[in-house]
Amino acid sequence: MKTVKSILLVTLFLFYCSEKGMSQWIQIGLTTDRVMSLAVKTDGTVFAGTYSNGLNRSSGNYSTWTPVLGAPSVYEVYSVTFDSSGGVLAGTHVAGLYRSVNNGTNWTPLSSSGSNSLPVDDIYSIAVSPTGTIFVADGTGLYGEVFRSTDVGSTWQPVLNPTYGIYTLAASTSGKLYAGGTSWFYNSTNNGDTWNWKGSSSGLTKAPIVLAARNPNYVFAGTSGSGVFLSKNNGENWSEVNTNLTNKYITALVMDDTTIYAGTDGGGIFKSIDNGSNWTELNNGLTDKKVNSLAAGNSCLYAGTNGSGVWKIPLKPDVTSVPSFEKGTQLLLKQNFPNPFVQNTTIPFTIVKKSFVTLKVYDHSGKQVATLVSEELPAGNYSSQWNASAMPNGIYYSRLQSGAATYSKKLILSR
Repeated sequence: MKTVKSILLVTLFLFYCSEKGMSQWIQIGLTTDRVMSLAVKTDGTVFAGTYSNGLNRSSGNYSTWTPVLGAPSVYEVYSVTFDSSGGVLAGTHVAGLYRSVNNGTNWTPLSSSGSNSLPVDDIYSIAVSPTGTIFVADGTGLYGEVFRSTDVGSTWQPVLNPTYGIYTLAASTSGKLYAGGTSWFYNSTNNGDTWNWKGSSSGLTKAPIVLAARNPNYVFAGTSGSGVFLSKNNGENWSEVNTNLTNKYITALVMDDTTIYAGTDGGGIFKSIDNGSNWTELNNGLTDKKVNSLAAGNSCLYAGTNGSGVWKIPLKPDVTSVPSFEKGTQLLLKQNFPNPFVQNTTIPFTIVKKSFVTLKVYDHSGKQVATLVSEELPAGNYSSQWNASAMPNGIYYSRLQSGAATYSKKLILSR
């Protein structure tokens, strides 16, 4: 059973990005730093890797940021992400790769000179496959390699040694792996055992700076000066997708289930809801248009800028206000978002008075496929996540029940 995330209305404002009335970017911290990397946990905790002040962490209303990995050994944190068990991985310049299993309180260095250890100390990019395998790109000079660990960083093996360096890695939830750099593009369909090279003849006319993957075979490549490219067949062939993208110096790419976001060097942030066919600006309130990093999570988009720290903007409608109820109504089930969805969707609901509540999901035949909530809850607004990665495409129904009161909504899973 997946436990409901937020409880009382007062705490919902702290953990969800959809503060009432917030419709533009707001600056939330590290206001003088160059933020090179970002990662967001499902509870709203944000990790921000900076150019000169190591890795910082914030949660709640982001009024306080805590340095968690820094001087004297660590300054530049180029990449940060989470492994399959929830550990935090931080890739640094010069100091190598670090891992924390307690939300950044303590760290274990994973780079050393041992025969099975990670023998490099300049980590540009990290990707984690669905099997939990960790891949890192070594950014040393022009000849960086890709290394792999299948045991959460205890041992490492080199798996890709290109002619020139690798800058960026991405892993899709279907298990496909992608690597991009000065020698263009590589893909792997067997967890990194073998890699296939693709050059400009495939349609990718400039080397990728950043990559982002979407099921089943879609992969996006962001370049410096040529905008965004899309491949619909695992990177075999590419086409430009730059309509209305007025700045083509792409520095960051991130996706949720329905939208892709692109950060640029000087043009701010753009979004596309049609796989890059059309782009629109997302810059309302954003005063620093030099964007180094993006992260989507907790119903919010976060941006790391080149000199004014971290910014955020809500991605979903406001769900914090309690609507009017008819006399005797005990609960209200709201429409999930996104809908249709690719893998993950959020189901918001409201409880008027303390009661025992169940939230379940059924397929089109009426078979129960998931129980998301089954517990007594006090009055308040809630939101539960459903991961449908193991389910086939189709129509599903969410059902919220308390006593005799029942609400249902249609959910559409479409990959």
